[in-house]
Amino acid sequence: LVYTLIFCIIATKICAQDNFECGKRKVESILNRVVEGYEAEKGFWPWHAAIFRKKIMNDEVAYDYQCGGTLISTNLILTAAHCVEYAIEDIQVQLGKHELNVTDEFVQTFSVPNKVIHHEYNNELLENDIALLKLNRDVKFTDYVQPACLWNPRDKELANIINKVGYTIGWGLTESNSLSNSLIEASMPVKDPVVCLVSNRDFFGRVLTKFRICAGHENGTTICNGDSGGGLHFEIGDTWYVRGIVSFGELEEDTIKCRPRQYGVFLDTVKYLEWIKSNFPEIKDEIIDHPNYKLINSKHCGRNKFPGLAESRKPIFLNFPWLVYIQYEQAQMKCIGTLISKNYVMLPNDCVVPKYTIKHVVLGEYDLTTDPDCYRQNEYEELSCAERIQHIPVAEIVRHDNFSQRYSANFDWANNIALLRLKYPADLTHENIGTICLPTTQNLRHLQLPSYIVSGWYRNENVTNLQRVHIITKDCSSFSSFIYNKTGRKLDESQHVCGEYIVKGHCVNFQTGSPIQSIQMIDYQEKYIQYGFLSVGKTCGDTRLEVYYYIPKLLKWILDNMR
Repeated sequence: LVYTLIFCIIATKICAQDNFECGKRKVESILNRVVEGYEAEKGFWPWHAAIFRKKIMNDEVAYDYQCGGTLISTNLILTAAHCVEYAIEDIQVQLGKHELNVTDEFVQTFSVPNKVIHHEYNNELLENDIALLKLNRDVKFTDYVQPACLWNPRDKELANIINKVGYTIGWGLTESNSLSNSLIEASMPVKDPVVCLVSNRDFFGRVLTKFRICAGHENGTTICNGDSGGGLHFEIGDTWYVRGIVSFGELEEDTIKCRPRQYGVFLDTVKYLEWIKSNFPEIKDEIIDHPNYKLINSKHCGRNKFPGLAESRKPIFLNFPWLVYIQYEQAQMKCIGTLISKNYVMLPNDCVVPKYTIKHVVLGEYDLTTDPDCYRQNEYEELSCAERIQHIPVAEIVRHDNFSQRYSANFDWANNIALLRLKYPADLTHENIGTICLPTTQNLRHLQLPSYIVSGWYRNENVTNLQRVHIITKDCSSFSSFIYNKTGRKLDESQHVCGEYIVKGHCVNFQTGSPIQSIQMIDYQEKYIQYGFLSVGKTCGDTRLEVYYYIPKLLKWILDNMR
């Protein structure tokens, strides 16, 4: 068989720039889009690159289109190795391009001073068919030039994307065996390898390995010459991720024409993340690539038991199993923490001041006066009871070194965070005990949300069961002025979120440490993600805003202090 060169695949996260955003379209659709090999809307794939090769004819310089690629940072293009097997002086990259033969005001053009082809690339078998191109300068992000996000390195299982629909784009060969002038996009469902083997055992029996993915249709929509190097993209939530580069497909016998009713073979480059980052360390992310990242955001963190259901319609019972009640020797002290791993609780530094002694933490709690906790949604349902709560002593308190005691001379409201290392791990097999997710990806860390979910126990001892409300985020400037007038110190607004409750008619006074959460998509799953916790509460009748400590900027500190 003769193989046609197509794409390749990759996945990860990138770029430690504070303002870096990836996988976001800036151009809105004007069409009802059903994509099966149709012209793409202009600006819909702002991360897609066109790779050209310089040639000289009759003493004149020209550039021939070779392949596609994907922008994955401010200056790095992901492509297939077979696309760039020639001198870097002859490579040109264009971004923001829609029509192959037109260079308009949206197009940015680059030379390539550095390329890296995988050291074990085999151009006969197309093994390790992956390369990176370093552009001669940073791109200018516009509506038509944006980077794609790289796949989550924790999500490596092929089973998680089988039957999910990805999209490929390119100027590849059309039915008339000529390159398309306009950018074409097509849906590419990922197939179970068994399906591909059954469709053509002679072909797929020789090429499918654990490093490759089979995707596409048998309806005549396929990838072909000229598409090589471009990405296979998936939308998760409202963010686009690149999972790959096509590796090869089958040709019609004794021709160079692509076989239209055949699946394509993609290289699963999630296996190549370490290789990418070893060659371009600047794309390492201080959170995702932190050596302790494996300690947080487990597969089952932030589990949403009622996906698609409005928060107000969900029961509170068993829905926030990461909440931790802090039990003190002094009864007047009340604080809440959250379980971020089986060994660690996160909470405000205010909750671990020396004059108060923690007796133990309480996990799996709902009603502070009962054990076990039981709940009935209505009179027609059976009584549901949770397992008994867990009491775990604290082995170590980790305080932020740069936190100043409240109302001290140098108090600036910053770094109000601490960790409790438990004496022994929490038992996460119980339904009423689980961990919360943290906003670890670049996009989640920079997400500006209009509202959050708050859950916790009230300071009012007459209300003993777990509560939940929503807050609307507000500008912190008014509270910052109040604090400045009272203490002479300003609130560090970069580390805080202010808000007011969406609730009328009764007093809401959560305990310090009550978390603010949002439901976001992680690896195709709706999950609760914690963005902060209550730092400055208010008494009933107080008209000031609630102030929440915002944790995304302290994620590195959290990871640095876990073990």
